Amino acid sequence: MSEVRATQNEASFIEQPVVFKGEDDPALLKQIEALRLEVWGELVGTELAVKRFGLDPFDNKAWHVAYLDEGSVIASGRLIIATCQSDVPDLCSFGPYLDLMEYPTGFLNRLLVARMFRGRGMAPSLIRARIRLALEHGVTNLWAESQSHTVPSMEKHGFREVGPSLDKLIVGDWRVMRRNT
Repeated sequence: MSEVRATQNEASFIEQPVVFKGEDDPALLKQIEALRLEVWGELVGTELAVKRFGLDPFDNKAWHVAYLDEGSVIASGRLIIATCQSDVPDLCSFGPYLDLMEYPTGFLNRLLVARMFRGRGMAPSLIRARIRLALEHGVTNLWAESQSHTVPSMEKHGFREVGPSLDKLIVGDWRVMRRNT
């Protein structure tokens, strides 16, 4: 009997992402943190990855959308729903735009895909899933931060560039994006 193996381009991950609030699944949230530190650690070093992308006070109340492969997180993105200015994450990025925000407002952030699973459409799928989730929760506008080379991808999802991110902790040309719902 011949063995059937998936090729590298075939998706072995579950077809639908898992959606949960951080406080509802601490074990899965820890897996997301491990993936964040792995992916960002390669780019900015472990110390900065822990400081900037480890679990933060927003993670427990935030919605997380994740793809799993054999029970392990291989891609994830976070949706924070802010009902007032004190709920806004990453003020170093979004602070200059507070006057433009209407509440409840959503923040799509912490999107990442494990290196060996990139190029399979998970990132756009995670963006779409978080937009749908935000709409279900009555969010009036969505905000995101995007590297300049990914701005066209975000525009395909209805986002428009608002201006630069003032967060200079992570090297790159980061742009603040907004989508009205």
